[in-house]
Amino acid sequence: MWDFLNTDLGRLVVGFVLTTLAGTILTTWYKRESKKHEVRFVQLHEERAEAIKILHDLTVDIERAFFDLKYSWMPKGLHPQEIETEEVNDKVREFRNLTDKYKVYFTEDLCKLTDSLAGAYESTWGEMENAIIVAGENGTPTFDLEKELKDKAEIRDAVKAELQAEFRKILGVE
Repeated sequence: MWDFLNTDLGRLVVGFVLTTLAGTILTTWYKRESKKHEVRFVQLHEERAEAIKILHDLTVDIERAFFDLKYSWMPKGLHPQEIETEEVNDKVREFRNLTDKYKVYFTEDLCKLTDSLAGAYESTWGEMENAIIVAGENGTPTFDLEKELKDKAEIRDAVKAELQAEFRKILGVE
């Protein structure tokens, strides 16, 4: 037996066995590492889609909250549900916090757009809150919300369109 291993054919057989064994080990390791990477990539992809969805939904919620608050200044019976000023403030703050938190998922251009929109919401809310404070408890605030939101419409629409486009891209329906 040992004499066979000393022959050229024996060494060839041993080399073939060792090469096959090493190849199998490396192939298994490579497949495992590829699967780990794929799982990580899929998870990040899902997290990005969720971040886009949350920010988009929040833009819709903030606009609805602004209008509901504006209409709550109308005489009773004419306005929709009561909305607290803290609710609007909380939504605006949440948008800013999530915009900052989710920057890692977005392109630089989308980050600039969402930052601009967060600033626009903060500005609108600040002016609206000042109008509420000046009006006092019994007065009706004088604040032209429609004009304020119209002035901010370009950036708002750009952000919403970009978020929608990114989401569609993720879904593969662009």
